[in-house]
Parts: sequence; C-alpha cells; structure tokens
Amino acid sequence: MRVTSDEGYAVLELSPGAPLSEVKQAYRELAKIWHPDLYPYDEALRARCEKTMQRINEAYEVLRREAPKSGPSSAAQAPSPASRPPSTEKVPAWDGRIRVREAGAEPPPPANAWKPFRRHVQDDRSDSAGLAQTFAAFTAAAAAMVSLFVIDNPTSTGYYLVVRTLVSGASLYGGYFALSRGYWESAAALAVLALFLNPIVPIPMSVEDWKLFNAACPVLLLFFWFHMYDRESSRG
Repeated sequence: MRVTSDEGYAVLELSPGAPLSEVKQAYRELAKIWHPDLYPYDEALRARCEKTMQRINEAYEVLRREAPKSGPSSAAQAPSPASRPPSTEKVPAWDGRIRVREAGAEPPPPANAWKPFRRHVQDDRSDSAGLAQTFAAFTAAAAAMVSLFVIDNPTSTGYYLVVRTLVSGASLYGGYFALSRGYWESAAALAVLALFLNPIVPIPMSVEDWKLFNAACPVLLLFFWFHMYDRESSRG
C-alpha cells in the first residue's frame, strides 16, 4: 500500500508540511538507528529493522517529491533512499535513554552492547597483554614452589604462607583471564587450585606432601598457560 504524504510525515516524525531540508535530516537520523546493517548478528532485530527501514524509505520517496522546497535544495540534490547507512557521519553511541520511534515500539539496543566478564579486547583478536601478565603470575608462583627444593630446612610456617599466597593469587588471576576469554574449563580448574591452596583456611600437608605438590604444580600451571596460549593464537 502506497504511503500518503500525511503518513510519510508521521513515519519520519515530522509535522505536516515540513520542508524538504527537515525531511532529509529526519531520514538521516532514522537511518542511523533503524538500518538493518547495524545489527548483523540478531536475526529477529534485523528483520524488524528491515521492515521499519522499508517504511521509512517509502515515506522519504513520497516526501522528497511532495515536500515544499526551502532554499536552493531540490529533489535532484536530495539523497536517494540508502541501501546502507550514511557513511560520512559517525553513528553516535547510545546514551541509555529510550526513545519511541513508532507506536508501541522501542529503539533497537546499541550495536556495541555491554558484555559482562569481558576484557576490553575484541573477541576475534588474541589478548597478548593478558597472556603475558598471566605468564608472569604463573612464573612467580612456580619460582616460589621450586624454592622448596633449595631451602635447607623448609619448616617455617611463614614460608608456606608465602607459597600459598603466591600460588593461590596467580591461580585466581589466571582463572580471571580464562573466564574473561571464555575458557571455562581452565577457569574452573584454576579456581579449584586457588581454593585448595588458600592461605586463610589452609589444608595441612607434610613436607613430603609439599615436595610432591611443588614438583607437579608448576607443570600444571604451564599446561594451563599453553592451553590458553593455543586458544588465543587461533583468534589471530
């Protein structure tokens, strides 16, 4: 069904009889919000935007021929309905306020919606800085554990408290990195390790138990790091 001029003004949220310059400006503003190419990963939202944008294009086609001219503007100078949003203007970030664009409808959510538990790194890029920081934390923890084999009489309570603190802290940091990048299995295993070695409610171990644990744990941390390194490398 063909859009009438009165309907066109309503679709573009303009008062009847608005000049062509206002019609063009309203069209550009609505295209920044409703163009389906802004939402490529949500099929339902994209379908809704396609329907709304089609209505906006129809309204604009009618009004750019029928709207009164203001100044030197002419229909020949008016932009054609775009197949893509205007490329010369930056799409503004959503400010959190809800604006009603049509009866019973709310504006689409912003293209870059906030995601919890995500570092400020694109999901399709490797996080080299995060990997390096995790490696440094694991290295400090491994050095503390290996020192048990060079200490003459490792019976000091303070020594084991330092080891527990370093290893549990490094495990928690590595778990945070793994969680932020979506490596749930590594995050869960590192969280269990941090809980096992926590200095607040320590699990009693003999010197022999400590030696066995301190020999195996650095290898385990290295395994987790290389696992995350391999996953990050695949991101490019």
